[in-house]
Amino acid sequence: MTATMFRKLALGFPEAQEKSHFGKADFRVKNKIFVTLLDAETGVFKLAPEQQEMIVAAEPTIFSTLKGGWGNQGWTRVYLRSCDDATVKSALTMAWHNVAPKNLKLSALVPVFRHDNRRSHGWPCGPAIRLPHISQAEGMADTWNRPGLHKGPA
Repeated sequence: MTATMFRKLALGFPEAQEKSHFGKADFRVKNKIFVTLLDAETGVFKLAPEQQEMIVAAEPTIFSTLKGGWGNQGWTRVYLRSCDDATVKSALTMAWHNVAPKNLKLSALVPVFRHDNRRSHGWPCGPAIRLPHISQAEGMADTWNRPGLHKGPA
């Protein structure tokens, strides 16, 4: 993973903007930082402490906890050279969701109709939801059919 690719992925989230914080590039949604690019080889994600614990335990050679109070708040370092696209996208998604306002998170969910394109009342065969910045071609499942979630007209 390069810093250029990291930047491109971070800016792919709805309403993400690049700004600067203490001379370092950061990426924000509604002026809240969800990730910082410290240098060409290191990024820092804003994760919940539980997410941080999980991701550091799963990939200790890629992720580490920042020292001190920042680390206690969930700020997690990623070593870009050791990381692949799917891993960065997963962490970026968690970080973006942690700071994005609820209405923006909901607007980022787009209904996807099945291949038969039936568009009668309600969902054709239960709702499918897609996050627009993630695609199956990149190796990540991006749709979920969850019958029974939609309580609209039959």
